[in-house]
Amino acid sequence: MGTWGHGNFENDSALDWVGDFEEKPHKDFLEKSIRAVLIPNYIDAHDASVALAALEVVAWANGKPAKDFPNLNIGLKPDDLRPKFDKDFYAACNKAVDTVMRPTNNEIMELWEESGELDEWRKVLEDLRKRIQE
Repeated sequence: MGTWGHGNFENDSALDWVGDFEEKPHKDFLEKSIRAVLIPNYIDAHDASVALAALEVVAWANGKPAKDFPNLNIGLKPDDLRPKFDKDFYAACNKAVDTVMRPTNNEIMELWEESGELDEWRKVLEDLRKRIQE
């Protein structure tokens, strides 16, 4: 059985992504992971979970990590990443949160609706939105 919870690191896709990020800890990898949800008409749960994990790294770089933020073995400090973030990057981050929260053509939203815990999950995303601001 997979990992599942309200936090953005409480699913297998996000935890797998963290391992990948540890191997490639740079802005381009973050941006690719975030922008993946901006392209398709239908967002699958895996891509949404990966984008949310990447957005949590942005929040960490902004000095606002989630309570469940994992220990990363990346050899970087938040200050090493943050200067690489520009207005376009932050705009993509905000659009990614909006996209993951859209009510249609969205597998992760469907899963949270079915679980009966959609409101709790939305609170986590609204908190993330505040923490990714430049």
